[in-house]
Amino acid sequence: MDDRLFINLHPGTTYLDRLTGKTKVRLFLAFVLLLLDDRYLDTLSGLFYWLMVAVLFITPFIAKDIKGSRSWISLGICNI
Repeated sequence: MDDRLFINLHPGTTYLDRLTGKTKVRLFLAFVLLLLDDRYLDTLSGLFYWLMVAVLFITPFIAKDIKGSRSWISLGICNI
């Protein structure tokens, strides 16, 4: 194998050290979701479904125009 393919751009750091704060929060939330009982998630799935359907219908009306597209709703820290 060619050693040039495995250049460490950040010597002395691990993968988790290079992650941003938002990515670490998302990984933590994903881990917490994995720990939840699936019956609890089944109970909430209907609520999540109808919430996403509502977001789908209101997006064209309240979304900002970003690069000619009105497909993102700004929530301050993130866009959906």
